[in-house]
Amino acid sequence: MIAIVAAVAVYLVRSGSPAGLGPAVQDGAFTVTPVALNGVSMLAVDPRDGTVYGTEAGGKTVWSIDRTTRSVRTLNIELDNLLSDIAVDPVTHGLLGTATSYGKGGNGSPEGVLRMIDPNASVVTATVKVGKHAGALAVDSAGQFAYVGTDEGLSVVDLHARRVVAVVPTGSDISDVAIDPEMNTVYVTDYLAGAIVVVDSHARTVAARIPVGHKAAALAVDSAIHKIYVTDDQGSTVTVVDSSHRTVISTIAVGSGPSGVDVDPSTHDVFVANAHDGTVSVINGSEGSVTSTINVGGRPFHVAVDATTRAVYVSNSKGLKAITPPAAPSSTTAQQGLCQASGYTFENTHGTTPCEVMTEAWITYRLSWPAAGGPQTVSLKDGTTALCTDTTMAAGGVKGTCTYNGSEFRARL
Repeated sequence: MIAIVAAVAVYLVRSGSPAGLGPAVQDGAFTVTPVALNGVSMLAVDPRDGTVYGTEAGGKTVWSIDRTTRSVRTLNIELDNLLSDIAVDPVTHGLLGTATSYGKGGNGSPEGVLRMIDPNASVVTATVKVGKHAGALAVDSAGQFAYVGTDEGLSVVDLHARRVVAVVPTGSDISDVAIDPEMNTVYVTDYLAGAIVVVDSHARTVAARIPVGHKAAALAVDSAIHKIYVTDDQGSTVTVVDSSHRTVISTIAVGSGPSGVDVDPSTHDVFVANAHDGTVSVINGSEGSVTSTINVGGRPFHVAVDATTRAVYVSNSKGLKAITPPAAPSSTTAQQGLCQASGYTFENTHGTTPCEVMTEAWITYRLSWPAAGGPQTVSLKDGTTALCTDTTMAAGGVKGTCTYNGSEFRARL
């Protein structure tokens, strides 16, 4: 059942960063800039326009932060409970948040929900019941399905129909969820078991379990090089898993109490928030070693990378920090006609197709995955269509090509 909730909204808009944050600090090759003053809990970045969303410690206050100006806007949305996790629909720009209402389920039991939020209007547009104790959250690149960790397992929510369409029995102690569109796979961390649960997103079944250490806290996927990174917040390590063969490659020592982790898909650098020592470890994903340690202070917990600008946002007990990394040696994101999303680089070869359309078309094609990678027409949310085909790793790492409205573009790793 879906409850449509009307919410009273008030915008509190501030120009520029809040006063008293202090100057940017250089730490080796990285620049650390304070963005928000109060303690920040959850983080999410819109992969299309780079808007950063964060929840203030306590979970009822939601911020949006402009990618360019880094001005902070507070969305005063009436929420009757704390948000456990947030994510962004990459197609609609809608904000999603999980929450648990206590005493509202059957016999007074907890009731987990997924809230669908319009951040522009600052209203909750729908609330979908997903099970008990809704927590970790991820959204696929096509904006079709959301995956929510609950006490019953992994709930799969159809965002168009606004209802749960499946519950995968992954176990009840889900601490994080991540999606690999290249492998058509959802990964879930089973915290107490110290394992990754591999879920086939098409069959919606558990395909494998991969032991990774003492505790499996958070994870991030680099789909381009087929690696998964899992933090162990009790062991001060990050476990690296080969997603193609589902085997552990290595264990890397980082700072104390590693929690959040994210990947820069253009450089394959991995950023790990170390909650106990106020640092962020930087791992060279290609070499599998720590190359830098950045001081951010407080108790850093979540990390989110803007794949376009390569800015790294870190939430901690004192606020939100933005880390600017050094320029990549051969960055392609600024070249004409190129954009990066979901582990792919998209390039216009004829005409000009917007980045969001290229991303939606290719990821929709990959999710449907026709036999032998043959050509297939895919329907987009705006009612238009694109014709895509796989090229079986042609020269230059090209994965496929699409035609859209008279234009052509290609996707490559």
